Amino acid sequence: MDSIIHSIQNVHLKESKLDEEDSYNFLQEYLSTNSHYYKYSYPDISKDEIYTLISTFCFFCATVKDLSTNKSYPSNIPITIFRYLLLDDGTWSLYYTVRKKRGRVVEGMQWSNGLFYQVREDKKDGFELHEATLLVDAVTKTMYNFP
Repeated sequence: MDSIIHSIQNVHLKESKLDEEDSYNFLQEYLSTNSHYYKYSYPDISKDEIYTLISTFCFFCATVKDLSTNKSYPSNIPITIFRYLLLDDGTWSLYYTVRKKRGRVVEGMQWSNGLFYQVREDKKDGFELHEATLLVDAVTKTMYNFP
């Protein structure tokens, strides 16, 4: 049974709802169309602080919008989960493949009022975090007193 907890601590265990190409295109478009969102990133802030901000967002602040009524509702379950392999030249590749290329995994989750993603490198005994980013809209920042 799939856990109902969705956060940065277990995003690597969740199945992506988009294939790798769609995941790459989704994140690129999201970042360009939501450049006005408030951005919090590791390594600009500490790993503990970004994990706390992302966990707070996922557990207490994330919402999904009902398009038929235009109302937002709290939800621990994201609208989408994405994952792809980012190659050194900035292009994407398949993550789930027999002949995996060298690169870093980009994965994250998106809600109506924000998104988080992490960039990690798989290692034999886990993974190394290179970047973690949270984007939230102005209403969420104000309502939940994000820094």
